[in-house]
Amino acid sequence: MFLYIGGIPGVGKSTIIRSLEIKAAKENIKVEKMAGTPILCKLAGLKTAEALRRLSEEKREKLRPRMYDIIHETLRQKPDTLWIFDGHFCYFDWNGKEFGTRPIQSWDKELMMGIIVLTARPETILSRRMKDRRPDRKLSLDFIKKEIKKEAEIAKLQAETLEKPLIFIANEDGKAGENAEKILQLIKKKKARSCLA
Repeated sequence: MFLYIGGIPGVGKSTIIRSLEIKAAKENIKVEKMAGTPILCKLAGLKTAEALRRLSEEKREKLRPRMYDIIHETLRQKPDTLWIFDGHFCYFDWNGKEFGTRPIQSWDKELMMGIIVLTARPETILSRRMKDRRPDRKLSLDFIKKEIKKEAEIAKLQAETLEKPLIFIANEDGKAGENAEKILQLIKKKKARSCLA
């Protein structure tokens, strides 16, 4: 099983997932993070995420089908683990005009627990990006608003298509621990329901 946590770059996915992993371990709930970046780096023969970010969206898009095959194989090998996917529903290219979307996988319906989309005010995301200063992240409020809108649209469409629960969580500064706890409670409820079924 896996829980997909999406949201645009700078919304705080990695921070919340790190906190979630710690909280889950304290409660003896086995969770592991799954991210596509290390897999894509290996497939592209690149050593760093920074090198991958410089790769065109078109080239990354060509590598994603193999990445999803590797992810599926990993899920099959560890069926007792709850995987937390750190990803995006929408991938904009560097110039911000073209974008790709996370394709629905044949195994999503069977293995996906649900979708969580982290959100934050555009100003909050801009502030985080200003601190981070990654060249692949746009520093424009208008573009961030466009990213937020497109991410939400695609997440809603996929949740409807897959008939999976969709939850939006506002992740403003200082809320990572609280939001990780919310997600952990959702996981515990879902696991309890699946044990009763």
